[in-house]
Amino acid sequence: MLSEDIDVDRFFPKCFDMSDLQDFENFHEVYKWVYAVSILKNAVTAEEPKDQARIATALIVTLRRLFPADKMLSNITLGRYPLCSIE
Repeated sequence: MLSEDIDVDRFFPKCFDMSDLQDFENFHEVYKWVYAVSILKNAVTAEEPKDQARIATALIVTLRRLFPADKMLSNITLGRYPLCSIE
């Protein structure tokens, strides 16, 4: 029996309140991250990784999770991304 007063953040493994929109979105993000990590683990253990595009995408997803947004934004410079300039 479920109770409304259970704190889902106190459970391990991570639990989500799927009736709460923010928790549902958090679940979706964690699910994508875990799936990306599993792709990378399989690529590392494979004799010859086959899907380079899939591996590259998984790496991007995991890096986004590892680096806070403010650090990622500080990497956006005119030198690196000239199309972002005002000119």
